[in-house]
Amino acid sequence: MISLNGQRGSASALEFLIVDEFLKNLVDARALKTAFELGLVDRLVEHRSGSSEALGRAVGTDRQGMRFLLDLLRANGVVEERSGDVRLTRRFQLALRYRDLLETKLDYAGFTIIVRDKLDNERANLAVARERMAELVVHARTDGIFVVPQTADMPGRYYKKGDLLGYVIGRAHPLARVVVPQEAIDEVRLGTDDVRVRLSENPETALQGRVVREVPAGDATLPSPALSAQSGGAIATDPRETKTSKALQRFFQFDVELEDADRIDHFGQRLFVRFEHRMEPLAVQWYRSIRLLFLTAFNV
Repeated sequence: MISLNGQRGSASALEFLIVDEFLKNLVDARALKTAFELGLVDRLVEHRSGSSEALGRAVGTDRQGMRFLLDLLRANGVVEERSGDVRLTRRFQLALRYRDLLETKLDYAGFTIIVRDKLDNERANLAVARERMAELVVHARTDGIFVVPQTADMPGRYYKKGDLLGYVIGRAHPLARVVVPQEAIDEVRLGTDDVRVRLSENPETALQGRVVREVPAGDATLPSPALSAQSGGAIATDPRETKTSKALQRFFQFDVELEDADRIDHFGQRLFVRFEHRMEPLAVQWYRSIRLLFLTAFNV
């Protein structure tokens, strides 16, 4: 019971804040101040209601001007209009209990509202600045190990939005796009028992690989410029092609999944892949070579 009385007393003590509801912006404050200066508020307090024409004649304002003022006051919640009859709202009548405070605030409304608007604008600018600052911290969308190709170049360097910082190696194993010449495609497709991968930067370490996908048709376009002879690879490319790396012959592409992902320090590097085949009789190997010779001769 004591708590209830305390709450009621607190609410009653803060009831004067109701006047701020009618000072939301400079337009509302100017319209309300004009209504006080013209005696419109006193007229409605005394007569309780009246038509817009009668109110205009009473305060000496033309019909168009009174209509515009009443529209502003109605939008601000000062008056309400029913069947052409204008009266003060119940909420504004409560605010009139603190008329002295309301008129004092109206006298300083211009300065107060301008300062408040500037403060709100600065708060919005601060929120945008904090949001941009938060965007400077990069978060990965998945869990994993963060791998940076060149860590020594990162301190003090400016990165633009969209620049590559590194790679997050998660649960999925990295894939190596491997190209196989046409003369070896049958052996890779049908006779591969094991796949071994060595990094060009660390050739003494062999990684376990597994073929997971194959592009069925041959293509002369290389999946990466790192495979071309210009970038240190072993495949000769057409010098007339400037936009893409196009080889002089067709190759078949395979996706090899690497099992030891933690040993890869950056992506985009060149790999050496060894397809280990099962033992075959010499006659089978000769047959395959002769068949490939005929297919190449007849451009099949």
